[in-house]
Formats: sequence, structure tokens, C-alpha cells
Amino acid sequence: TETEPGGRFRLGIPETEEDAFITAWARGYYISGIKVESQQAEGLVIELTAHSSHDNPEYAWLPPNSYPGQAENQGCAECHSSANTNLAFSLPIDEWAEDAHGRSATNPIFLSMYSGRDIHGNRSPLTRFVNTRDYGGIPLPPDSTRPYYGPGFKLDFPHISGNCAACHTPLDAEDSAGSALDMIDGSRLPQWCGSGDPQSACYAGLPGQAFAKVLQERWTGISPTGAYWNPTVIVSDNRIPAFAEDNSHYVFRSSGTGKARVEATLIYRRAYRELMEQKSWDIEDIIMEREELVLPRP
Repeated sequence: TETEPGGRFRLGIPETEEDAFITAWARGYYISGIKVESQQAEGLVIELTAHSSHDNPEYAWLPPNSYPGQAENQGCAECHSSANTNLAFSLPIDEWAEDAHGRSATNPIFLSMYSGRDIHGNRSPLTRFVNTRDYGGIPLPPDSTRPYYGPGFKLDFPHISGNCAACHTPLDAEDSAGSALDMIDGSRLPQWCGSGDPQSACYAGLPGQAFAKVLQERWTGISPTGAYWNPTVIVSDNRIPAFAEDNSHYVFRSSGTGKARVEATLIYRRAYRELMEQKSWDIEDIIMEREELVLPRP
């Protein structure tokens, strides 16, 4: 339930002999609660404490999983996980443990980008730098004479730990015999969608649109780059905002009589194709949506 503007509230509590516990939350405040005796009906006060506006350098970070302690000195899972309970549903820590953020320390994609290795353990050479009077150390492009397995934060910054994707819509049109129709007007997918056999998820040159924030490293000129920790410039950014739309038009040359089939597929890809090959990431594209339309000949 939500409180009135003054903070007052009414909450129906089922009749039971057991005591209840009521919690309250507001944006910018810590969650708080109060134990309610079975016969207590009104006059309850729940005090909320505002989040601190200053960072506390002495704050001790605790692990998200269960941790021996009392009150605030225990892991998040103590209150926010269904593990070792009779709950039939998951809680925030359970969901967090399954997403990419919760698994970042064991996620091979994250680790390979951090260390500069591929998933087989092969590591790219350390980044070479040239010193200039005006800018100091400027990174050089990878040495083409040595094996390269993609970028890595620790290749650029080997002495520090650090603080530490693209959507495509390929379009396909075929005649009644299954042969692809030639597109005579419309956009095609860029080179970074992967050159090669479309059956191997290489879509460069196919009719369609690619939506991504494309970065270029300022000093080496590498683009698109996944080394976002380096100084970069935005080459393009045509990502579609939430709830927005994008429209594009395509014209194909008819092959004769019979029906024509048009298929549009929305694909989510975690990284650029070249980077995936450098890192040996065996990650399948995610089909977000697919539509097929059969058109009769006029």
C-alpha cells in the first residue's frame, strides 16, 4: 500500500495469533520495519533513515551471499534470498546471481575482455606505447606480426586493477523457388556484422539495419572497438530508445511469376563478430522477433 502525503497509512492485517512484521520504503531511504503484535491496531510509527549523501571510505563491503554476522553486518542473502527457506519463488539475490552482473567474476566473456585472452587462454601482446611531449603515452595499434586475440584492460593497464553488443535486423526475400531476390534499394548491414556465410551468423552485406553505439579508439584508430576503457570517440549511435520505433524501406527485383516470401528477423548480439572470433566466444545470437510475409505476384 502507499501512504498519504503526510506519511499516514492503513493496512489490513489478517486476523492471526502470530505477530506480523510491516516494512516501509521510500526512494532515497533505507528500508525499515516494525513488529506488530496481533492485537495492536493503530498508532504504529515506522522511521526511515535517508541514504548518506557522502561516501564513507571506511565502509566495509560484505559479500552478497550468506555471511555470518548480525543486523547490518551480514550478507544480502540473509534477507533477500529464498535459499534454505520454504519459499516457492525467487528473491532479488537469487535473480542477481543468475544475471551477467552477478556472474561477472566467473563470466568467460568478461574475464577474456579484462585479461586480454581468448577463452582458450591465449593472450594478446601487451599494448605498445609511444611517448609524446604533449600527450604522454599514446597506444599503438596491435603488432600485425604477432598473434592477436582481441583487446584487454590488463593489456593497456597491466599495473592496476581498474574499476571495473549490438542489435541487428537482417532482412531476407526469396521467390517461390527459394532463391534470394536482388535488392535494388535499401540499406545493407555493415562490415562489423561479420563477412562470410549467413548460415554461420555472418550477415555483412545483407539487407537490413544494424543498431549499435560504435566507438573508435582515439589513438589507434581501431573501430569498432570493445576496449571502452580507452579514450574513444563515438562514430555513430543509432540505438533505438525504449518504446521508440524505426522504419526502413527495401525494394527487391522480381524474378518472375509466383509468390515472394519476405522474412525479417530481429537479432541481439553480445559483441561485434570480429571480437567474438578473436576471443573464440561461442555465443549464439538471440532471436528477439521474427516475422514472415508471403506476397502474391500482381
